[in-house]
Amino acid sequence: MNDAPQPPAPDLELTGYVNIICADWSFEEDEGKDVIEDCTQNDVGWMKVPVDDLASRTYSMLGMSGGWETCYVRPPGVELHISGRICRKSNLFV
Repeated sequence: MNDAPQPPAPDLELTGYVNIICADWSFEEDEGKDVIEDCTQNDVGWMKVPVDDLASRTYSMLGMSGGWETCYVRPPGVELHISGRICRKSNLFV
């Protein structure tokens, strides 16, 4: 095939993400955070993860003991991995 379209450019601005839901999350007491979906806890039971990082690092880290707590970033922040470290970014998609 000689005339195939070019692949899409890398998502350098991190605009593509998916929401990951914690299956064993439960509502607890008010922690005084900004309201997200009627919840003021720090951990709201879901987080945003960049699409390009989901299958590799995030999936493997969530499978480890304490993985959710290690990866979790409160929305609207996005959980990112840079050079093997978790870098918590906030307000990227506000």
